[in-house]
Amino acid sequence: MSDYLDKCSKLYVNAKEPRKRKIGRYNSSEIASIIDYGLTPEEWFNPKKKDLRASNNISWGMNTEDMLTKWLLAGEREFKEQTKDVYKVNEEIEIVAVADYEFENSLLECKCPESIPNDIKPWNKYQLEIQYRVFKKDVYILYLGRLDHKIFKYSPSEARLNKIKVGLIKYHEKIREYGKTN
Repeated sequence: MSDYLDKCSKLYVNAKEPRKRKIGRYNSSEIASIIDYGLTPEEWFNPKKKDLRASNNISWGMNTEDMLTKWLLAGEREFKEQTKDVYKVNEEIEIVAVADYEFENSLLECKCPESIPNDIKPWNKYQLEIQYRVFKKDVYILYLGRLDHKIFKYSPSEARLNKIKVGLIKYHEKIREYGKTN
């Protein structure tokens, strides 16, 4: 039965066909992979299937975020879910930002890691930076665990924004070259 449940987890998470990539349109959630973790153009165009650990973590995050939505609906503050907008780096490059929860004066990004950090994880800061620039609101990140949670307010950084722009412009050139030959 355990093997069967593992198989089901991977099948569920990997069931959706990946979106067709558009050269010049990048997701804020993948900026750290592009700039700091060596995401290749081939991997960007052809994302690999999620393994069991990733599938289980994604499923846990989806379930936890569903429950968080129910909690927030019980509150008195109005919010929108999964609001999307873009940050224009230049005429050819844009970064798509999706806010998990948008309130009148702030955003809340939810992450469900295996362990709760004591500060914002470095790889999350890129995504939060773009959210701040796009929505022009305070950005908070909630790390929600099985038995604990922590919330941090993100502090925007011109240096980080410049690193994103420079890194993404360089990466975009690699994507364009790869796209011409494949």
